[in-house]
Amino acid sequence: MSLISPAEKVPHETMDNAHRVLLGAHSACEAFYEAFNQAGAPDAPSDHEQDLLRAMVVFASAGLDSVVKQLVVDSLPTVVLTTVEAREQARTYVERKIKADGSPRLLSQALVADSARDHLIELLVGDIRSGSLQSVDELSRATSFFAIPTADVIDDVEALRAAFHARNQISHEMDVDFAAAPSIRRQRGRDELERHTNTILIAANRAFDRVGERLLGSA
Repeated sequence: MSLISPAEKVPHETMDNAHRVLLGAHSACEAFYEAFNQAGAPDAPSDHEQDLLRAMVVFASAGLDSVVKQLVVDSLPTVVLTTVEAREQARTYVERKIKADGSPRLLSQALVADSARDHLIELLVGDIRSGSLQSVDELSRATSFFAIPTADVIDDVEALRAAFHARNQISHEMDVDFAAAPSIRRQRGRDELERHTNTILIAANRAFDRVGERLLGSA
């Protein structure tokens, strides 16, 4: 096995920053992967050697989060303005937001803004960016505003859930197995962490490509 390559083309001018982030995520993962291989890539790697692979998963997940958020900032406004399905998603979001807030404040802020439409889109962008997209549900929610079906971004939902679960154990628990006595770190092989990394990077690549298709289709 090996790590997959990033998308090479930038389909639309609004996607340049997201593409830079995508390249950075792939480059970081490759660096950790090469460092592990240079260490000898033993069948039973030490914790130190496993940390190189653990870092690879963490950086892949952070890269996915950053790529999609950059697309939301730079490209979503254009997609909403030019794509009927995405505009309908934004409209539904605003309706739910007004109902949830239970006050006229949102409407009054939009009315006094230079552009009510731009103000509401900025509100949507800020909402998506405010949380982590390092979960299947949040990633699906973010891409839905581009009117992109989940299946177009995530090929294997359970595989991505497993990759995010491993990422959370590594990031939030230092991969310690608290059920063990005494507590020790989970043992992870190259194949497992390489698989998780590729699963996450594939989702990042596909999100990037599908947004590009949306932009080109609405041009």
